Amino acid sequence: EARIELFDQMGDSIKAAGRIRFELFATAAPGPGMRGLRLYTWNVEMLTLEDQQQYFDPITRGYLFRLKLDNLSITRRATLLHITFTQVGGLRLETQALVKTDW
Repeated sequence: EARIELFDQMGDSIKAAGRIRFELFATAAPGPGMRGLRLYTWNVEMLTLEDQQQYFDPITRGYLFRLKLDNLSITRRATLLHITFTQVGGLRLETQALVKTDW
């Protein structure tokens, strides 16, 4: 699962239409330039009201994405999830985080 929350200039959570690209990379050690081999890519369109309703979670005020993996052994090693959100108007936001492996 990946959860994304978008904020306006005052720090309040908002909804926004656009495209989201998730990329999962293998990584050896945390730090700058830690991206290794790309393992998976998911592209999600959130352009319509129906798209928004499918992914928006009103309790957390963010978006919930259930990303499917065909090889669960990947979840046992260090990986980095890179997310790019491109808004309908062209504004692009990017973030990344290490994926928790010690469940």
